[in-house]
Amino acid sequence: MNMKEMRLLLAGFVFMALAPACLAQQTDNALAADALNRGVAYAEKGDHDRAIREYDEAIRLDPDYALAYNNRGAAYQSKGDEERAIQDYDEAIRLDPGDADVYSNRGDSYQSKGNYGRAIQDYDVAIRLDPGHATAYGNRGFAHARRGDDDRAIEDYDVAIRLDPGNADVYNYRGAAYARKGSYDRAIENYDSAIRLDPGFALAHNNRCWAYALIRRPHEALRDCNESLRLRPDYPAILDSRALAYWLLDEHDKAREDLERARQIDSSRPTWRDRFREFEKLF
Repeated sequence: MNMKEMRLLLAGFVFMALAPACLAQQTDNALAADALNRGVAYAEKGDHDRAIREYDEAIRLDPDYALAYNNRGAAYQSKGDEERAIQDYDEAIRLDPGDADVYSNRGDSYQSKGNYGRAIQDYDVAIRLDPGHATAYGNRGFAHARRGDDDRAIEDYDVAIRLDPGNADVYNYRGAAYARKGSYDRAIENYDSAIRLDPGFALAHNNRCWAYALIRRPHEALRDCNESLRLRPDYPAILDSRALAYWLLDEHDKAREDLERARQIDSSRPTWRDRFREFEKLF
C-alpha cells in the first residue's frame, strides 16, 4: 500500500450505520414484542448489553422471532463481536430469508472481519431483495474499494448517492476512490459535498487537505488540516497531513514538529526524516 492510499483509507474507518433496529413485528407473542421494544430503547441509548438481555428474553419467549435475532446481531456488532453477530444474522435469515436489512447487516460484519468477498455476496442479495437499499450500495462500494476496484466502488457510490443524497459518508468514500485514481479535482468536489452536509466531518476535512496538498495548493490544505485537528485533536494521521502542507510551504520546522508529535502518539509511525523522504517522492 503506498502512502497516498494509506491516507485516503481514513475515509473508511467507520462503516455506514446498521439498518435501524426495528420495533416489534413478526410475532403474535405480546411479551416477546414488549421485550424486543425494550431492547430497541436500550440500543438507542447505546446500552447494548441490556439490549442483548432483552433480545434474549424475546427469543426465549418466541424462538422463531427473526427480528429479535437481527436486532441482537446488530447489538453484538455494535460491541465488536462480529462472530456472534453473524450467528444471529444467520438465524434471522433462516427464519426470514426475504429481509434485505439482515443481509446488509451480515455483510457489514463480514466486512469488519476483512472478508470482502462474502460481504459483497450479502450486499448483492440485499440489493436484489430491495433495489432501493442505499446502505447496501454504499457498503458494497466500500468493499469493492478495499479489494482495489475503485471503478466498481464509484459505480455503487453513484447509486447510493442517487438513492440517498444526504449521506456525507458516501461522498467521502467516493472522494477517496477518485483520489486513489489520481482524479483530485473530482475527489475535492466530493469532499466539498461531504463537508457541506456535515461541517464537523473531521476525516473529510483531512482527506481534502491531503488532496489539496497533492495538487500543490498548500494554503487550502493547511486550512483543512487545521479544522480537522480542531475537530479531532492529536490525531496522528491528520498531523501527518498537516506536515505535508507545511513541507510544501517550506516550513520544515513546523512539519517536523507535527511528525514528531504524531510519532509520540503512535510510535509505529515513521520518523520525520523518513516522512520527508517520502514527501519528496510524491512530486
